Amino acid sequence: MKAKTNYLALTFFTALLIFILHSLRSIKIENRQDLVISENIEKANYYKNTNETCNKVFTLEEISEISKYSVVELNTMQGNGSAFVIKHDKNSTYLITNSHVVEKNSKVNLKWTDGTENIAEVVYNGRNTNIFNDLALLKLPLKKGNPLKLELNKISVGRDVVAIGSPKGLGFTITRGIISAIRNDGKLIQTDAAINQGNSGGPLLDKSGCVIGINSFIFKETEGLNFAIASSLAENFFKEYKNSPKRTKLPKSIHDKNSVRNNIYSKKVFPETNNEDLKSLKKSDFKKKSCKSDLNVPDSFSEYLDYLNILKAEFKNINTEDKASEYLDISCALINSRWLTFDSSIQLKRAQSSIFLDDKKTAFETLNNIINNSKLDRDKGEAYFLRGNIQFKLNNIKNACNDWKKSNSFGKLDAEDKYNKFCSF
Repeated sequence: MKAKTNYLALTFFTALLIFILHSLRSIKIENRQDLVISENIEKANYYKNTNETCNKVFTLEEISEISKYSVVELNTMQGNGSAFVIKHDKNSTYLITNSHVVEKNSKVNLKWTDGTENIAEVVYNGRNTNIFNDLALLKLPLKKGNPLKLELNKISVGRDVVAIGSPKGLGFTITRGIISAIRNDGKLIQTDAAINQGNSGGPLLDKSGCVIGINSFIFKETEGLNFAIASSLAENFFKEYKNSPKRTKLPKSIHDKNSVRNNIYSKKVFPETNNEDLKSLKKSDFKKKSCKSDLNVPDSFSEYLDYLNILKAEFKNINTEDKASEYLDISCALINSRWLTFDSSIQLKRAQSSIFLDDKKTAFETLNNIINNSKLDRDKGEAYFLRGNIQFKLNNIKNACNDWKKSNSFGKLDAEDKYNKFCSF
């Protein structure tokens, strides 16, 4: 009888202990996220004080801890990339990433290493006007994360570095390498640290835990040719925003191209169409011509935008004479409209169409116009590159080399290959 009583008591005690442990576990699970956030904030504050300068040397494990609550996975409807915290200002947090990661989005989703998520606003976008301006600034209306310090001093080839990001959506991935070269007067950093799709916008750090670059692009079908935008450009980009804060407007979505195109041709934009539908146009209707003052042009601003949308949306690879002539006609109509002041992208498409049609004179004049008037380094670099190609075909090697050299200075990397191949004399 006594043994039975002891057995019942033991069973009751065991059941009570299991119930208590289960209750404690439930409480722990419910508060787990808050505990993780609290722990990360403590680490953030600790490393904020630890990493005040870029003179210290940390182990890879310490760099991982320094940046763990700094680098985030960035997601949009179009894909994913990375971003990292650079500043706390009042009650706001600023992060930096690549322009090509945020694309035209005004808001993006951020996922932190503790599993929490936030919606950040794109407050400043470089619009990727050239490879050096492929930057975008994000803002959170609260303080969060650990700002990483930007290294602004001169860096040297051979320095050990780590790239951090979210390749293929695999959050907080670290790869190690060295600085392989410094390109374009220190604006680009070449590294062999592995960078994959999703790494764009993440930091490239040295052993001090400071950011020396923003991982931006790779050369396809190569190994170890990876590039980051120098942190000094990111610092200047942030200062531009602070000195003149603004949010660039997002382009309007492209309308239905077929209906717009039919509308364009039905309104006699081009003299040869004679109000015919696009489907009935013949090759003979498209002819090389320079822009004329009496050319029929858009008679409303909405029509002007429709023409512009067609030209920018469809103009990729010119592979037929018909297409080249059509784009040349559209560019003529736009250039002669009363709304256009100067748009180097339209001029560039006109030049490329002329090159395809072997109209070197028109192409050369148009490229000179871009070089003299464009404010976009990307378009100037392309114009110098194309003009150099024309000079080379005309056997003006010295002039071609000068153009390719200038093109490279504006960020056209293909121009460097041309220069090295044909101008080593």
